[in-house]
Formats: sequence, structure tokens, C-alpha cells
Amino acid sequence: LLHGIWGSTRTEPIELAQVPGTSVWWPPSGSSPGERHPGVLVVAFQAPLSFVNADRFKRGLSDLIDARSEGVKLVVLEASNIVEIDYTAAQALIDTIRHCRDKGAVFAIARMESLRAQAALKRFGIADIVGAERIFHSVGAAIKSLGPGKPQLKEQDSMP
Repeated sequence: LLHGIWGSTRTEPIELAQVPGTSVWWPPSGSSPGERHPGVLVVAFQAPLSFVNADRFKRGLSDLIDARSEGVKLVVLEASNIVEIDYTAAQALIDTIRHCRDKGAVFAIARMESLRAQAALKRFGIADIVGAERIFHSVGAAIKSLGPGKPQLKEQDSMP
């Protein structure tokens, strides 16, 4: 139990890169740096989002966005490992979406497979803030639909 809690508190957002010639997005390694798309940041978080790691998630993702020398136009949260979202984490996610929008980037969610996490998106209003048209089954579909040069919907500019 303690090991699981400790692991959740130490989790950081990880930038993913596309494995060349595939639709797979994976953490880059020294032997396989992967491919990045200009203006696109794909990030994974490998733990449930909760009060124990909400601030680390928010700061880490904001730092990844701010560290990009070229402007980020699309941020895709690859959410396959996010199995739960509590209230505190939902507020951190909303702040992160706001940060993306302040930087001129579209925020999308891909591969959120957990039914509990999907329910939390609805319960905390995040699904409405992001918009159903920005929630995808795959990272590739998000980039194909929303990547740089694609027309964006006006709702992206409004936040409750």
C-alpha cells in the first residue's frame, strides 16, 4: 500500500515520441529517440490523478509546455494510465487546460480507457471544458484532427 502511494507521489508527466513507422507513442530512450511532430506535445501521466500528485502533474506539464523553443499548438494528454481523477486533481487539470489556452495551444485527451476516469471528466465538468470533439481513442486521431494547420472550433477559447 505504501509503495503504491509513494509511486503515485513521485510520478511526473512524460513527453512521448512516436515510434518511427508506427502509430505507437512511447517514452523516448537513448537508443530510440522517436519522432516528434512540430508544434505538438504528447504527454503521458503514469498514475491515477489525485491530491497526492495533482501539483506535480500541473507543474510538470506546464514546465514541458514552457520549455519548448517552438510554439506548442497542440497538447495531447495520453491518458491510458489515468484510472481515476479526484476533485483536487480535476482542479489541477482545469488549471493545466487554462495554461495551454493562455499559451495558444489546443488541449486534447487521448486513450482515456478507464470508465472511472471518464466519469470523473463528466462529474467535474472537464469533458465540457475540453469538448467531446477533443477527446480521442488514439493520439494519432487527435493529431490528425487537431494538429497545427487544422481549423479550430471557437469553443476552445471559452472556459467557465
